[in-house]
Amino acid sequence: MDNWSALFDGQTRYLLDINDSTVKPDVLRFRGREALSEPFRWDIEFTTPQGNIVPEDVLMKYASLRMRGGRNVHGMVTRLEWLSTSKDQSHYRLTLSSRLALLGYTRQCAVWQNQSVPEV
Repeated sequence: MDNWSALFDGQTRYLLDINDSTVKPDVLRFRGREALSEPFRWDIEFTTPQGNIVPEDVLMKYASLRMRGGRNVHGMVTRLEWLSTSKDQSHYRLTLSSRLALLGYTRQCAVWQNQSVPEV
């Protein structure tokens, strides 16, 4: 389906699918950052008719952002932020990150190389 027919069939060009979640988001806008040797990060704003999203329904779940041009971004939802609520919908922002970004959430970690368990 081309972009012109999307204007007339009421479908958006972007689809956000959150695995194992009841949330049905309608993507408003997004901004992504990708770089060599760094985990990617996509901030995605969306609306949904569901009022109060329970964070456990979204956080730490796999998600995909599909763009009509054929580009797909797959990652984990690492942040959810409520922005506003109107009469018929709520506005949220989430962050889609690579699994590698989860290593940034560790508090204490150490790596021992060339040592056995008793030596550690």
